[in-house]
Amino acid sequence: MDDYTIKEKDKEVAGITVTYDDGSTKEIQQGCCVDLKNGSDDLSVELLNIKAFDLVKLTYGLMVVIEKIGLEDAFNAYARGETIQEAQDE
Repeated sequence: MDDYTIKEKDKEVAGITVTYDDGSTKEIQQGCCVDLKNGSDDLSVELLNIKAFDLVKLTYGLMVVIEKIGLEDAFNAYARGETIQEAQDE
């Protein structure tokens, strides 16, 4: 597994807005935004009004989604260090 670096930010997130394809928007009051770097394992996570245990709840919720949509095998392959393509192929 890769070593991940957590970089402290010099500024706080003040808001997260989701824009839908019909032009409507939703202002997130508490949550996160994740920017997945295409073709890389790197990602950037912005947190808004999140406490430590909120990350545990968020992680658990994402794991439930992975299970419900049938991606457990791909998750386990990725966790074993297989390449992204190998994990996606399962």
